[in-house]
Amino acid sequence: MPYTGKRFPLASLFGENPPLQVEHIIPFSRIPDDSFQNKTLCYHEENQRKGNRTPFEAYTDPLEYEAILNRVRNWRTPNPANSGALNCERWRSWKPFRIVN
Repeated sequence: MPYTGKRFPLASLFGENPPLQVEHIIPFSRIPDDSFQNKTLCYHEENQRKGNRTPFEAYTDPLEYEAILNRVRNWRTPNPANSGALNCERWRSWKPFRIVN
């Protein structure tokens, strides 16, 4: 998972109270993008922590944010040609949301 790096068993996707949620990377309230490219799986607690913010806004510790970016850079997909796969380019699209000093 990009935000925490925690792995999850496949069985945790099913059942009455799964601990995972589908999360909008860039909040849907900011850009109405409900596509696969703007979603990731996230533990419920981490989704609450991120709230209605972009990852850059939510993870203000530079080391924590860099760890997230590294997980995305190292993401492997079964089919690299799949344009819907979460990739580093999608994460770079957050630049317009960054606050520059």
